[in-house]
Order: sequence, then structure tokens, then C-alpha cells
Amino acid sequence: MKIKDFIETNSNLSYRDIQASRFYEEYQPTQDNEAFLTTLRKYEKLDKLEVSALSERIATLKELNETLLSSNIYLSGIKHGIVKKQEHLVALQHLFNLGILRNRKELYNPEVEDLFQVKDKSLLSLKNDIIYDFDANVLLGKYLLEAVDPAHRFTVVKYIDQWQQSTKDVPFFMYLEKHCIYDLIPQIKYFSDKELKPLEIHIQNGLLYQADGQLLTTDKNKEYLFVLGKNNQFYGCYSQKGVKHTSLSRGEAIKCGGALGVEKGKVLWINLDSGHYFPSLAHLNKLVYYMKQHGVQLNGDIPVNYHENYMRKSISLKEGLER
Repeated sequence: MKIKDFIETNSNLSYRDIQASRFYEEYQPTQDNEAFLTTLRKYEKLDKLEVSALSERIATLKELNETLLSSNIYLSGIKHGIVKKQEHLVALQHLFNLGILRNRKELYNPEVEDLFQVKDKSLLSLKNDIIYDFDANVLLGKYLLEAVDPAHRFTVVKYIDQWQQSTKDVPFFMYLEKHCIYDLIPQIKYFSDKELKPLEIHIQNGLLYQADGQLLTTDKNKEYLFVLGKNNQFYGCYSQKGVKHTSLSRGEAIKCGGALGVEKGKVLWINLDSGHYFPSLAHLNKLVYYMKQHGVQLNGDIPVNYHENYMRKSISLKEGLER
């Protein structure tokens, strides 16, 4: 099995559950909406911890949408929320069926690590340790959890201790179904093949071009992320809410990642900064080698920002390559 065979790129997924029946108490239980409220209460009684209940939850959400059409509380937002939750449960069930997630108390099938964390140590694999971000005051890491999660939640690592201490033997992602329903955990967008196509960076005559044929010039006020994949896939896009390096890599191992400053196709600076991958100066060589292979002329004075022992440092390209 390959990573792309089960990584979810459907942006319509949401781990957030639908509004509870008490949310609709302002609506009179008329004949029109009685079926909707009855079905909603039926859904709320289903066990969210049980993998075996996923099929019934999915079917009940489908029924709920059908009853919504004939009620007097129809709102497009409600319908959209039901569909997003339904599609999330379908994706979750699919992972259990594939054996990626297990019906027992473990984070995921340990064999999955071999897909994401390659043996070639010259490549960057997802950081799968737990890290404390002092700036954001939050626990991060265990990014394999983000990758196998259909909703690609960013900070579920904080739930691991609670889950391990719980008395019921339940899979981690079913525990999350029950215990982070209303938390607004950030979700990372993983681009599909179709979405990645216009994000390709091409090199012609030693200059960097966008996929549309325009010379690449990055906005000085925005962070332009890049990843160089293990098979030399070169992608770039601006960082924004829900868009990280894993959006471009979909969790796979890469040669290098970070951010670029580019003007009219010429590289002005390189930033080796990725919380998901933690690139070092050793990975700068792979990026530079790829660029030079394609005729890119890089000035030795180009500043390179990188992290060493979690401290941000800056160096010239020439000095960085000599280390």
C-alpha cells in the first residue's frame, strides 16, 4: 500500500459533530420538523466510542438530511455540517477497514510508520516526537497522527495522555469522536493531485517559474512555503490558515522544505523552517544541488535561516554549504 491510497484530500470533511438537539428547541415541534428532531435524538444516542457503530451513525446522518428537507428548520449551513460529518465518518470507517487504524487501544497500525518514515536518513520524515512549543504554549508533534487522521487535525497530541488514562479500551480516533467534538482544533489542508498541479515550481533557463508560465516573484509580506519531494517534486504556495508543508507533501518524506524569497525567478533568500520536518543545513545541500542541476545561479551571499538546537540562526549560502 502507498500513502496516497489512504490519505484523505477531501476538503469537505469535518471532525466537528452536528448541533445537539437542544440547539433546535426554539423551533416548535410541528409535524414538519418532528421527523428531523426524532432522527437527531436517535443519532445522539448512538455510541461514539464504538467502531461497530460507525455504519449506523453514517446511515442516520443520511436519514437526518432527508428529514431536514421536509422540515421548517431547513438551513444550508445545517445540511452542510451534516454532510461534512457524514463524510468524515465514512473516511474514518475506511481507515479501520484498511487496517490503518485498529479496533483496539493503540494510536494506529505500527506498520504505517514504515510508509511515512523512510530508512534513508538523508530524507526528512514527519517529526513523530512530542515537542513543546514555548512560543505558542502548546504541545505539538506526533505528526503521523495528523497524517492518518481523515480530518488532519493539528494538535491532537494533547489528548494522548487523557486517552491512555481512560478506563475503556477504545481506539484513539474513536476517543476523539467523543472528547473533542466542540474543540476548534486547526485542520491542515492536504492538497489533491489536481490541486497540486498549479502549485508546481518549474525551472527554465535557470529561473523559477509558476505553473502558469509566469516568472515567480514572492510577496515580501507573506511566507512562501516550498517542499522538494523525494522524487524531485517541487511545489510552493503561500502559508495561510490550515496550509502547512504537509499540505504540499501530504505527509511523505521530502528532500528539503522551508520558505523562499524570489524576485523575477531569482532566489533572494532561503528559510529552512518547518515544524513538521525540522530541516537542517544538511538538507540545504539537496535543494541547492537540485537547483544547480537545472541551471539556477545562486549567489553565495544569499541569507539562509535555519534552526539549530531549536535556536533560530542565520548564515550565508556559501557558509552553509561549507559546513
